[in-house]
Amino acid sequence: MIALVAVERKLLVLMYSLWKNEMDYDMEYEQKKTARTEVLAAQDRSKIILTSS
Repeated sequence: MIALVAVERKLLVLMYSLWKNEMDYDMEYEQKKTARTEVLAAQDRSKIILTSS
């Protein structure tokens, strides 16, 4: 029962934040977020290499 309530709460928090920010649910959000983070990390590494040279 505790796990069920935790899942329900998590879904309600997600639904509320989407409603409050007037956003649509994006099933691929986490994948896009991970890809964006990897791109930014690669850019940071290239900047470090360029400034170190």
